[in-house]
Amino acid sequence: AIDGGYGKIKGTTFRLSNMGDETDETIQNLLDALDDSLTKL
Repeated sequence: AIDGGYGKIKGTTFRLSNMGDETDETIQNLLDALDDSLTKL
């Protein structure tokens, strides 16, 4: 899940959350995809 932050920093940050058991590999896949996406911006 991705959330737009909260409190004073809402709208300037985002939070990532998982919805169950994650492994180092699945978290790394997420971070790699996020890195790739941000690079394209």
